[in-house]
Amino acid sequence: MNKAKNNRNTKWYERKEIQIFILAVLSLSIAAIYVTLCFNRNVWTDEAFTVDLLNHHKTFGAIMAYTATDVHPPLYYWILKCFTDVFGVKFALIKILSIVPMVLTFGLGITYVRKRFGFITALLFIGMTAAIPSSMEYAVQMRMYAWCMFFVTGAGFAAFDAWETGRKRSFVFLGICSVCAAYSHYFAFAAVLWIYGFLFLGIVYRLLRKQGGKGRMIAFWVTVAGSVVAYLPWVPYFMKQISGVSASYWIPEITGKVIREYYDWLFLSDYPGVVQMCQILFGLAIIGLAVRLVVKRTKEDAAAFFALLVPVMVVVTGVVLSKLIRPIFIIRYVMSCVPLLCFFFAVVMARLRKEVLTMLGLVLILLTVMSYKTNYRDEYQATYTEQTLDYLEEHAGEEDLIIYNYGIYDFIYQCYFDNDRLYHVQNVDFAGDYDRMWFLCTVYQPMPDMNVLAANGWTMNYIGDYGIEQNEFWLYELVKE
Repeated sequence: MNKAKNNRNTKWYERKEIQIFILAVLSLSIAAIYVTLCFNRNVWTDEAFTVDLLNHHKTFGAIMAYTATDVHPPLYYWILKCFTDVFGVKFALIKILSIVPMVLTFGLGITYVRKRFGFITALLFIGMTAAIPSSMEYAVQMRMYAWCMFFVTGAGFAAFDAWETGRKRSFVFLGICSVCAAYSHYFAFAAVLWIYGFLFLGIVYRLLRKQGGKGRMIAFWVTVAGSVVAYLPWVPYFMKQISGVSASYWIPEITGKVIREYYDWLFLSDYPGVVQMCQILFGLAIIGLAVRLVVKRTKEDAAAFFALLVPVMVVVTGVVLSKLIRPIFIIRYVMSCVPLLCFFFAVVMARLRKEVLTMLGLVLILLTVMSYKTNYRDEYQATYTEQTLDYLEEHAGEEDLIIYNYGIYDFIYQCYFDNDRLYHVQNVDFAGDYDRMWFLCTVYQPMPDMNVLAANGWTMNYIGDYGIEQNEFWLYELVKE
């Protein structure tokens, strides 16, 4: 009778099933918005590396060997291998696959965050994670960042639950997410190392306070041992990559100005005031948490504090290693920690009055709309890729050669043109039996020898300004007289 009476007194929005429904609809709506950003043929340099790897390495072993020559672990490429074996190497589908871990991250909000921290916190967590411009950008890229976000977030939540409840399943989930993060990106690896470190300190605190820390400490070291064993097969490749990066790497020097710009990058937008607005909101959240930690320390405050510390310490780790070895860190490497940063924000802001929360909700909706417009432009309108491909599909024959003079972009051109008709200008036999060529001419690269062209009956006609990805060029048509 009492249970039935309580159910009648519960407001409709406080009912578990209603809350889950609202959060699920929100998550799926965000996923649908992400999907609309996937139907383009525009890829940037690292995405082209992904496509090139899938096209030229057909086994798990070959993928691992090739990845070992790069600077990333292989898990993301193995996931893609399984996916593309079924669906083929199609840009849109690979981009959509990156949305899956974002939905799983939202799922952590629906389940764990809602149950442990409340509906409003879960709502803000999902909304802020979706609204941040950088989050929306990397949610649809053919890279490992979205998967890293899920693995690191899962590890963070599992660690807090393991500390709080001591449940074995939380330690198991922590180990699985941590190993997956370590096999996905090295700065995701750094994030879970910090999570392990904070969990260890939390368990020591429990031991000192005699709050049941002994069983947790045993479970912690079992989890650590299992994680180490699972990662051992990759250690030789990891050491080889570290040696290669120590010798040379492409990242420029990290200066004080670069570090100050990290905070701007997270909220970067085309719209004036957006960066400052987001920075103010997060700044107020930091102040609010600091006050709470001084006045009234709760487990929720501790969770928010350590969720904030993880991305901060990953940045510190990257900067310190860059100073000690050589520059190896850029701010997008902290993407794996963005949902934890949003969780910190959600925990603190969820305590605000309803009127303020309503205003904050409207701000998040506005931020989501602006983020979408920015990312839509970047995916569909920021380059000449679509115009270039459309023109060549309409005018180029199947036997026409595509020649180029910007050698650095050869693997990107291979994403769009068959290798058997794609040549660097210096490797073309202009005396060969060809009727027509299309020349992608980057201004500061070598031109074909005009005397050779004339001797072999070629004329070169300017078509217009076009481009592939960020490489803009003059497009010429070469035909025989």
